[in-house]
Amino acid sequence: MDFKLPEIILPHVIDDAIEDNNDMSFNGEKSATVEPLHVIPLGKAVHTLLHVKQEAFQKAIAKPDDRDSPIVRALYSIDDYLNSLCFSDVYDPLKDHFLKPKSSQAKPALRVARYLLIYSRHRLNFVTFLKTHELQSDDKRRHLAAVLLLEDGIDNSVLVPFIPNLAYLAQHYGEKPTLIASIACDTILAYSRKALQPRESIENCKENKVQVIEEDDNNWNEINGTWICIKEILLIMKKWYPFDTIALSAWDELEIFITAAQDAILDRDSLSRQIIKFALVDDIPLNRLPYSVIFSNGTLNELLDNVGTSNEKAADMLNDIIEKVEKDQSMDIFNFSSSLINGLLSYVANNDLACKILIRIMDIADLRSLIPRLMEMAYDSDPRTNQVCKALIAKALLSKPWLNGDGVLVYIDMIRSLKSLKKLPITLPYSNKKPVASPADITTLDSSLSSVKDTSYGLTISGDVLQTYTAELLSVLQLWVMKAPKEAIHNGLSQLVYTSYSAPNDGTFIDAWKNISHGLGSDGHPEAIWTVIKHCSRIMKGQLKLTNELLNQETEKSEREVYMIVVKRLSPLLILRTFSQQTYQSVSLPKSIQKQVNWTGLNIDPEKVKWASDNDNKSKHLALSKNLFEELLLRTQQTFVKMVFSGM
Repeated sequence: MDFKLPEIILPHVIDDAIEDNNDMSFNGEKSATVEPLHVIPLGKAVHTLLHVKQEAFQKAIAKPDDRDSPIVRALYSIDDYLNSLCFSDVYDPLKDHFLKPKSSQAKPALRVARYLLIYSRHRLNFVTFLKTHELQSDDKRRHLAAVLLLEDGIDNSVLVPFIPNLAYLAQHYGEKPTLIASIACDTILAYSRKALQPRESIENCKENKVQVIEEDDNNWNEINGTWICIKEILLIMKKWYPFDTIALSAWDELEIFITAAQDAILDRDSLSRQIIKFALVDDIPLNRLPYSVIFSNGTLNELLDNVGTSNEKAADMLNDIIEKVEKDQSMDIFNFSSSLINGLLSYVANNDLACKILIRIMDIADLRSLIPRLMEMAYDSDPRTNQVCKALIAKALLSKPWLNGDGVLVYIDMIRSLKSLKKLPITLPYSNKKPVASPADITTLDSSLSSVKDTSYGLTISGDVLQTYTAELLSVLQLWVMKAPKEAIHNGLSQLVYTSYSAPNDGTFIDAWKNISHGLGSDGHPEAIWTVIKHCSRIMKGQLKLTNELLNQETEKSEREVYMIVVKRLSPLLILRTFSQQTYQSVSLPKSIQKQVNWTGLNIDPEKVKWASDNDNKSKHLALSKNLFEELLLRTQQTFVKMVFSGM
């Protein structure tokens, strides 16, 4: 079998200034048989070009063989005159026009000068003229005209060799942000987008070929020189304006980056067999701070201090850092968030910007540490501090780690611990490096005494003050239930029913349910009550019943058992009683049981009972209503039956 080797192309480096524009020059050399165009006087040619529209001018440049075009003839005449290399005769009148920005001829004059610089067959000589006669003179007016012309040609790579000249002007006039220095710096940065890209082979072949790229030392030297010029103008611009510490640190890091980039260019062995493509600035995501300093304590402390003074830029930088941390799986996010939270908490009471950043970081923060600190801060005589801290606790319960509603259980467990120990709960610092998944992840004071020597740590409260304070903390649940998504409500309330039932003697749960019922109201999450009914009915159906045998034993053990049965049978009833009658508006009974119940014995008028309509007979909630009604009848809670199933 014959194998055909791929064609190997050995391209040579081509000078852009010569090769790219040959097709557009007015040299009359494409065909020896074509007669030269008629030459018109220089003054008339310039006058013609100053009074044509931009579209017509560009069309003449694109089609230099259009012998009938007066614009083509004018351009040809100027090129013919410049055979004498008398560039001043053409450039000086043009310069007088575009140095007067309010002149109607300013833009057309700049357009003609740009033609001389980029498209004329004398362009290389004109470049030399511009460098020696204009840029190297001591005339400030000539310097200004030159930078205006070079700025106008900002999108053309053939002007890259002017970067050193522009850098010289920037240094010469750069003590203050003068017009010449500012334009020179902007133009250098614009040219550098092209200057920092190694030249590739001009041939663009789509076939399967091996391209061997020949290195050009001159090209690499130009790139290295461009980095040097960029570094010089950054030092110039840095001293133009007063900057705060954050901005100055960004400038310093930018200088470090430029130095490192320059070193990488000089050490290019690993790049010698590749076509290197650099993304343009617009394609690169903006990082307000270099990566190397993002996570340093000094940077974070400086940013936090500026956030404390309501510095919006510092807040934007912190948000960028938080976003980067979220995406970086190698980061120790809990330690990072802890140091950030420590700084933010000193400002949140009176600084909305700090509150916004704290809310932003809650998705990656260790909420087990954050919430107790907010609970302690809420114990303040200042009403604003109290309200802000409670609102932040509610935001923490709504954050991403607790979108399933588990945060409610964790928070109530913290309050139970506070009431029991009269101290805020203590969490073991970063014991498992993962978000709280359930109340079991909370470690209170009892379980951490062995590892905490100072048992006086935390906030100590007692008496009526404790009762008032915990009631305020529980009011946070009203905010949570009003803002939480539907899934979080149903999941959180489902778990809370069973958690409450497991501790029937703890009144904290009933207080929690009262706050939740206030938050739900009549319009918020109408389906939530059915979640509570469903799980309360399920518990009630499986509960132990009191028997005569157990009641007649009259022993200490039997008395404890009787007490627990009574208390547990009351627990779901107490949960259901916390909701207002208005909450039960959607609860009704199927008509099939109307004749099965002795309504007189219950002292209830059946006409006032909410009966389901014929269209609702297949409703998924009717079975739940019937189960609840049957369990309530067994407990002879006629008052409660009236509240749920009638308008009485």
